[in-house]
Amino acid sequence: MKYHDTVQPRQKQEREFLGGNVADWESFLYKYFEMKLNLFGLAVPDYKEGFDRVIVVPHGLMINRAVEVCRRKFSVYTYRDDMDGNVTVNDRMPTSLYAIRIRDRVEADEELKNLSAEDLVTRDIAGITLLERLIFELKYYEETGKHLDLHNWTLCSGSRHYDGYVPLVGWHGGKLGVDWYRPRDAYSGLRAREVVS
Repeated sequence: MKYHDTVQPRQKQEREFLGGNVADWESFLYKYFEMKLNLFGLAVPDYKEGFDRVIVVPHGLMINRAVEVCRRKFSVYTYRDDMDGNVTVNDRMPTSLYAIRIRDRVEADEELKNLSAEDLVTRDIAGITLLERLIFELKYYEETGKHLDLHNWTLCSGSRHYDGYVPLVGWHGGKLGVDWYRPRDAYSGLRAREVVS
């Protein structure tokens, strides 16, 4: 009997919400972050059309740790060594286990090109945090051996540097780049990823 044949309908629904199955996410979090978690019962945001990818953020995981794990798998550039100390404002913090929904695509949301972080706040559009984007990078790499944002940058509008600047992430020059941008500036290659939380 297959694993998925043994679970009840509610558990099956939760597993499907997690983008494949609960065991896959549990295995990923243990393999990359040495976190042994039971994800059954995790509150997942209600489905919204087009937001097919679920990202799980474990309690206690910090940006520096995510960067360190990324560096074990591929080259990474960050504009500061201590990302936790510099990216001090986040819309969602890993004070407890949580999940978000995003669009399941390689490039950040084309619908949000030419919109600054300030524009997104004005329009009440929630964006991905830096930590969430790094987890997505690792999960996508685990699944495909490939990377996200090959032609554009994800504006991590759910996070802020202590001075108000906004982190951005993309795969450029053969490495994962973590940089920053002014909150009022925008251009077509800098795009947020909208979040359902």
